[in-house]
Amino acid sequence: MEVPATTHLIDFLAVIDHRGLSAGARALGRAQAAVSYSIQSLERELGVTLFDRTARPLSPTEDGLALAAAARDVVQDIARLQAKAANLRGGIESQVSLIVDTLMPMAPLIPAVAAFGQQFPAVDLEVVIDAMTSPLVAVLNGTCALGIAGPMALRVPEITAVPLIEIRRVAVAALSHPLAEASTPICFETARRHRQIIMLDRDRTSSSRASNAVSDQSWRTSDIGAKREMLLAGLGWGNMPLHVIEDDLISGRLKQLPLATDLAALWSAAMPLYLIRSNRHATGIAADWLFQRATDFVSRS
Repeated sequence: MEVPATTHLIDFLAVIDHRGLSAGARALGRAQAAVSYSIQSLERELGVTLFDRTARPLSPTEDGLALAAAARDVVQDIARLQAKAANLRGGIESQVSLIVDTLMPMAPLIPAVAAFGQQFPAVDLEVVIDAMTSPLVAVLNGTCALGIAGPMALRVPEITAVPLIEIRRVAVAALSHPLAEASTPICFETARRHRQIIMLDRDRTSSSRASNAVSDQSWRTSDIGAKREMLLAGLGWGNMPLHVIEDDLISGRLKQLPLATDLAALWSAAMPLYLIRSNRHATGIAADWLFQRATDFVSRS
């Protein structure tokens, strides 16, 4: 059996989708006779009658309907192949990787990601969520083309960092936790006596373990969701991005702690996040586009 030509499959699907030979031909901008001949050629190649020609308008047979889904898959695969080949000819990379600090809310990024999909439909996008300095390290070593990281990125000369968003953080504990009963500002000495839940840097850089924990005992996790669950269970106190636990505060599952001014400066201060890329590694056309578009979209949100 000969392999069906792509044009034949496109003509076949157009007639089905537009419910008739004339309408399908008009949608394709082709002559009706040419589309009719194309479908007849496809039927000869497949050895199957695809349309009932006694019906008006032309309608697919049961065999035609059964083969339509497979034909659609083939056409889509060929379109993806052609798009990837066009990208290669144009110097566009086949994949872009973005590593995002776990504190970053995803909602402001979605419009930029959606626009990226429309602009580069054949480019795969990989979004990795990680904590602390991991985005900075991944961008520096070239594992990821782009990243979203905290203020530590500003201290690295090899990094280009653009302000993206500021995350409001609050110190919280479960209602069952002793600190939740405080009615006056909580000082260092009081906070020190209670276990603190903090974020762990999985890269274990020089500063990852010395995270300036207030408490004599600290538990660490690299996942913001796990930290929230630990706080809800009353296993300790800690700071959290407001967008993550806002519903917990409203429902009363968590309570915002009244920290003293000096303690709040460390654990309740707003945290800026930056979109970053490395000056060591050249980024491709698609990554450069996403870098600019993400900055534009998030700054407007």
